[in-house]
Amino acid sequence: MGSRFTLSVEIEPPAGSLSFIMDPDRFIEMELRNYVDHVDLLSITNRSVWRISSMTMAKKVQKISQKIFKKRVDTILHLTTRTSMFDTYKHVLDAHQIGIKSLLPILGDPRGPKIPGYFRDGFEILSFVAYLTQGRVEFLTSGLKKLWEKGEFPEPLPHAKFSVGSVIDPNPHKFLHDKKIEIRTRQLQSAVKKKQHGAEFFLSQAIYNPDYYFEFIDNLDIEIPIAAGILPARLRLIKLFGLPCPGEYRQRLKMQPSVKEEVMEGNRIAAEIFSDLKERGCKWIHIYTIGNSKNFKAITDINSSPKVIAPKLTTKNEGNKINA
Repeated sequence: MGSRFTLSVEIEPPAGSLSFIMDPDRFIEMELRNYVDHVDLLSITNRSVWRISSMTMAKKVQKISQKIFKKRVDTILHLTTRTSMFDTYKHVLDAHQIGIKSLLPILGDPRGPKIPGYFRDGFEILSFVAYLTQGRVEFLTSGLKKLWEKGEFPEPLPHAKFSVGSVIDPNPHKFLHDKKIEIRTRQLQSAVKKKQHGAEFFLSQAIYNPDYYFEFIDNLDIEIPIAAGILPARLRLIKLFGLPCPGEYRQRLKMQPSVKEEVMEGNRIAAEIFSDLKERGCKWIHIYTIGNSKNFKAITDINSSPKVIAPKLTTKNEGNKINA
């Protein structure tokens, strides 16, 4: 991969009142105009409480990007445990037909409805999708393997070739109800298990300390590309997700006299983290915009930065290593 760098961004289907007052195609065109010339991958989330699923939005993204921008946008499609085995199978077929190259089978959004009888956890849906796309029974969890042994299972899709990923949290700890919970060992074990069930890349949860990202990679016993996740710094988000954040950053946010100024300062903090990661050799950064492209522009400074050339996703750890 040399010195090449990948930049990805998470986009969401239109939410709330916006999904009713604005034509979805127009909304997606506006989103693409913000990102199409600056990122290598769009990661499309699935929010079951909204009108447009990630699959529907992915189809529109491909159609609109080809029609208006005359180019295909590489897409990571979210598939969640809130879809049934049949629906997931259909989504993988649809993704293959429209040329999507990467899938992200994960836990369902906790804000969505809980539907009994679907995938029990992220390992099950990951193993199911990896089996469909690679045909390897050894990827299946024990419960799904029993179904396969009984013949109660779909056949793999021999022509549907994807990179299949998952998520990890490189932070050493989180805060739950103000209680510090150590998670590093569990996350390292989970990463190994997810690779055993077919994961070929990881998107990381948000980090506010780049050291945590590099420490996680140094302690991981497997080779796999990991995108470092950056979330705009906001006091409410830090508390909501229980994220460890350096005291200096918290103090800078607390000192802001208004919400607007906290937003600006939070984006400056995120931009510092972005620059630090790049300077230290991180070759893939993933931006969580929280639904606002202005955050992406402030963090990455795309107006003055040249377009980067991205490699294809591979399973080699060279995507994580610091340049010599």
